[in-house]
Amino acid sequence: MQPNLVFVFSDQQRRHAVGCMNEDPVLTPNLDAFARQGVLATQAMATCPVCTPNRACMLTGRFPHGCGVLANDDVLPPGVPTIGDALRDAGYHTAYIGKWHLHHGSQFVPRSHRRGFDFWHANNVNHNLFELSYWEESPEPAMRGTGWQATHETDVALRHLRERPKDQPFALFLSWVAPHNTHGAGFTPYADFPVDDAYARMMEEAGYSGRDIQYHAPAQFEAPYRGQKLPRRANVPDDYAAPALPGYFGGCTAVDAEFGRLLDYLDGAGLAENTIVVYTSDHGEMLGSHGLMQKFVWHEESISVPLLVRWPGQLPAGARTGALINSPDLVPTLLDLMRVRAPAGLDGRALSACLRDPAREGPAEAGLCFFAARRRVLQQSGTRDNLGWRALRTPQHLFVADADGRRGGYRELLYDLARDPFQTSPAVNPGDVRARELRQRLAAWLAARGDGFRARLSAAL
Repeated sequence: MQPNLVFVFSDQQRRHAVGCMNEDPVLTPNLDAFARQGVLATQAMATCPVCTPNRACMLTGRFPHGCGVLANDDVLPPGVPTIGDALRDAGYHTAYIGKWHLHHGSQFVPRSHRRGFDFWHANNVNHNLFELSYWEESPEPAMRGTGWQATHETDVALRHLRERPKDQPFALFLSWVAPHNTHGAGFTPYADFPVDDAYARMMEEAGYSGRDIQYHAPAQFEAPYRGQKLPRRANVPDDYAAPALPGYFGGCTAVDAEFGRLLDYLDGAGLAENTIVVYTSDHGEMLGSHGLMQKFVWHEESISVPLLVRWPGQLPAGARTGALINSPDLVPTLLDLMRVRAPAGLDGRALSACLRDPAREGPAEAGLCFFAARRRVLQQSGTRDNLGWRALRTPQHLFVADADGRRGGYRELLYDLARDPFQTSPAVNPGDVRARELRQRLAAWLAARGDGFRARLSAAL
């Protein structure tokens, strides 16, 4: 019997903001219980810590240059197949609910751009978390109103699961915007956060301003975090951005509650045993680390995401894998578990063996996953007009080549994550043996993918 798939992803939830990771002071009881039922990946990464390009990576199994999506609001080219296409071709009834952010020009996404999804209740992008606007088959909205987006979207998901065709296996993709920062009428903006000039210009070019850096959730979910001094990561200067914590952590707790509702339905309907359930996010959130907010950068808070997978009887319960799992790996890994043919030309690797038997992992620096010998993953950010940065992440090191003109001239950074987990003391010695090795590896990857950033590495090779 073909397994069903429920793929749930939040927006801007860092790996640290899940209770079972024992890092941020966040309450996520349903995710914590879910981790005890399945596999928790402790080293899952967003290839490109920006919404549109990383969503494209997650759905196509390709790096940004491979799928043609480099920056926010780029359109996913029609000729690039997605996991939705693969599953529909394999006989699945597919559904997509929530934020899409792979279209441009309107909130309505025509069927020709829905990339293999049959049922559709979505918008292209709406970051006002308390405003409901969704489209289905008509350019006229199927839903307008007010309320917490994640609750409405979960209601729609539950209704769809009850009413879906019963003669097909199903694949449901549920995309919540929370805990992403929000905006819109009715919010009292925080004071502008003092950020360095380069980061301020970056946010302005991405369409953000000081008013946008506000985080909110329904009051009952913010309440546990208000009126107390919450612990911060060691790389947060003083109490930087402390007003954002109740809204951000409250958003994490609020989507956790919706995830619990979804799991309860699967259990009660007798669907849990034959359904692969995935929980992840499209990228992380700095939340004050290094004096920065949101994403865009290579730091762990920005690129690290939660990844939890449950399939009763097929994946071990309560296991953890330290395998490096990158965004493009999700498509081939899930299709391999489901025994569905993957599209040709994928950049990601099927790491299903790391989920099936997490105990068989190699030594940390030799490559975390014994089966896949995964030693490094590619990270990047940039646009067609700004090269941005490229990086290689290994189990212990992060090598960064930064060519973003807003930060000055070209530079290279090498972080030893074992000795410096908060990334406060990067080495900048181009002659370092480890830096030279990773620079060569990065140059080879970029050359193979036709990435023009390769030329910036030439002088140091």
